[in-house]
Amino acid sequence: MDHGRHGIRLGPHPCPGPSRIALAVAAALLVIATASPAPADLYQPTPEPTPEQRGAFQIQFNQRAPEHVFKSTVKYDIAQEPFEMYVPRDYQEGAPYGVLVFIDAVDAGVAFPALRPVLDRRHLIWVGAKASGNEHPVARRMSLAMDAVYNIARRYSLDQDRVYVSGFSGGGRVASLLAPNHPGVFRGAIYMSGCNPPEQVEKLAKARSR
Repeated sequence: MDHGRHGIRLGPHPCPGPSRIALAVAAALLVIATASPAPADLYQPTPEPTPEQRGAFQIQFNQRAPEHVFKSTVKYDIAQEPFEMYVPRDYQEGAPYGVLVFIDAVDAGVAFPALRPVLDRRHLIWVGAKASGNEHPVARRMSLAMDAVYNIARRYSLDQDRVYVSGFSGGGRVASLLAPNHPGVFRGAIYMSGCNPPEQVEKLAKARSR
């Protein structure tokens, strides 16, 4: 069970299986790809050299996102936090790719093999914090997702109109809190088997404004 710091409680749901999740993500990407352009306040950090790895791999980042509501209250060493990534093998520096930040229901964050061909076709980079399952506080899970976007923007050519957040079960509910409260960062969202009601999203928005 996941307990949020703003009175939000998130619970698990039965898993439909990786192939169905992959199909749901693929269908959702077809929909959100046609939406309007993103706001202009996406993170634009100083770039670093693009890593040579392609395909699926695990990575640690060395910087936290500089500005978001949870940075002062959620403490962890970003260099000790593993992230699971999938970078399409045809990625080339200078050709903007989208990014899909995934918030898992368990401590995994891995891009399902059935989904990887979709990521290749759609030119999407996948990133998911490993230690971000339902047993972790909501604020920590949100903070790791923000750190993921920031560090991907430092390392890869990022299409700002295609920055998405997704999650399954309790991770879907966390994503449904994160995306509406950071519309300048996330271009769209995919909530699978979990989505918070509007009043909880509004509750978080009020807490941020204090």
